[in-house]
Amino acid sequence: MKTRGPQLAEDGVARGFVRVIGGLGLAGVVLGVIWWAWSPPRPRAFVIDNHRFAGLFDVAALQPAEAENWIASDGRFVILTGALGLLAGYAAWHWRSARGPVIAAALAAGGVVGAAITGLVGFLLGGGQLTGKPNTVIVTRLNVHAYGFYFVQAALSVAVYCICVAFARDDDLGRPDPWFLPREPGDPRARPAGPSVGADGQA
Repeated sequence: MKTRGPQLAEDGVARGFVRVIGGLGLAGVVLGVIWWAWSPPRPRAFVIDNHRFAGLFDVAALQPAEAENWIASDGRFVILTGALGLLAGYAAWHWRSARGPVIAAALAAGGVVGAAITGLVGFLLGGGQLTGKPNTVIVTRLNVHAYGFYFVQAALSVAVYCICVAFARDDDLGRPDPWFLPREPGDPRARPAGPSVGADGQA
């Protein structure tokens, strides 16, 4: 009778990878709405000049008003995505059947994807303008001004996950090791049977 234990374990990890990224992406949509609703009113800015970016679209050189709203919106973005990163890393660790480096990679990739979706949703809902005629005042759009903030969620989720790994009581992270699961006959990864040992301890 053939057994598919190792294959099932590997399939479970692959499904876990997809589910983590998909779940963080969906969470990013929700956080984007919350970020838009929580952010302060968009500040105004003076349009100094416009130039064409790579021949694709206009980009304005702006002189923003001296208001803390520029920093406040970025700060709230970091709070929301950072909190999700901490929660995601802790929750992923408790997903015992999918523990391992693949899920850590999924947290890293999903964290960046989720944060990007959060920023995109907030940008689309926030209204305002990106450009305008020179020497005019516009209401700016909701946007993440420090691009490094897009990596906060991924960094925190992986950090929490790695801390949990470091303090794990068992070397196998508390999940079955696929190496010791039954394998189908002929699988090159199957461990050869050792010599039989008699009652006297001799092979």
